[in-house]
Amino acid sequence: MRCELDELLGSTRRLAKKLLSEQIVPPPAIATKPTPIVESETEEIETKAKAEAEAIAKAKEIERIKAEEISKPAEPEQKITNSIGMTFVYIKPGTFMIGSPTGEHGRGNDETQHQVTLTRGFYMQTTEVTQGQWKAVKEGNNPSYFKQWWGDNYPIENVSWDDVQEFILRLNQKEGGSNYRLPTEAEWEYAARSGTITPFYTGNCLSTDQANYSGDNPFPSCSKGEYRKKTVKTGSFSPNTWELYDMHGNVREWCQDWDGDYSSDSVVDPSGPLSGSYRVIRGGGWDSSAGHCRSAEREFDTPGYRYGDLGFRLVKDIGNFYVTNKESDLSEVVDLFTSLDKWRSSRVKCNQIRNIDEYERGFRKGFSGPPGLVDGSADFNLGHSDGMISKMKMFPNQLDTDDSK
Repeated sequence: MRCELDELLGSTRRLAKKLLSEQIVPPPAIATKPTPIVESETEEIETKAKAEAEAIAKAKEIERIKAEEISKPAEPEQKITNSIGMTFVYIKPGTFMIGSPTGEHGRGNDETQHQVTLTRGFYMQTTEVTQGQWKAVKEGNNPSYFKQWWGDNYPIENVSWDDVQEFILRLNQKEGGSNYRLPTEAEWEYAARSGTITPFYTGNCLSTDQANYSGDNPFPSCSKGEYRKKTVKTGSFSPNTWELYDMHGNVREWCQDWDGDYSSDSVVDPSGPLSGSYRVIRGGGWDSSAGHCRSAEREFDTPGYRYGDLGFRLVKDIGNFYVTNKESDLSEVVDLFTSLDKWRSSRVKCNQIRNIDEYERGFRKGFSGPPGLVDGSADFNLGHSDGMISKMKMFPNQLDTDDSK
């Protein structure tokens, strides 16, 4: 037994010695990928909140733009035609230099160049008023000199400023209160120039292939041309860039304004002097020299003057800014004009309006008038051939033809 124990002990010692003599090598370390840096939960929340805020802001901006588009007034139609075939083109508001530079040939001393701003758009007739259109309103009446062999598409001429006012009143009545009137002098030149700064909208020369005027009298350094000695059909030549025909030549055209000196300062929506003896005429006619057809050329005559080269074109205000639609009121005035001889030979008593308060208290009647008046105020531009009636704001029911008063 003892021998067996000794042998077991010896074996144990040999095993222990063997183990102690051997080096224990640890297993190789396993390589691992680096742990990615992940945004914290707070950063993720902030990123999402920022994206949501941007989306909301963008949506609000889209809604704002849509609301503005809805509330924005619709752009006026570019062209309109009324019941008697008058076609009008829309003229946008704008700023231009009225008058002529000091070096322009034919320049008058009343053409002081200055800046004008027109704040309201308007419609201007594309052609001069024709004989056919005149007869449609005046029930067959045709005072034109050139009418025996001429047709309805030739311009009406031989009409006075007074005659034109009667025509306008009748046309407004016929059209149900539409606001037709003569252009102001500033509106006329703005439209004639159509963005140009040269003597003519055709440039520095005007040929008789471009307008009907006395070709024997061209502009300096320009060629002579045909002298037709009569009117031609409206729209016979190419229009200016704003689609207006015959702004140079054919017939001279009445404007709304009394004649007066220009300001040298910038002005906004000018409508001329408040009174005067002569009405403005623009454009030149079939018997005019080229110089008298210039865009800046200013002429004038008494409101009762007529001649075979003198006609007009109309403008039409947008909306109902200057007149109200009261056909019965217009009838009163048409009846008045129907008996022109009665009041022309009489002294007319008027109530002249002098301030805005009186406008507000005044008759709210539907008469045409130049820019600058409050809605519905009765602006009666009766100009008179003997100079008795100047540009007056008056109430038609206060007309008095009794000479004893």
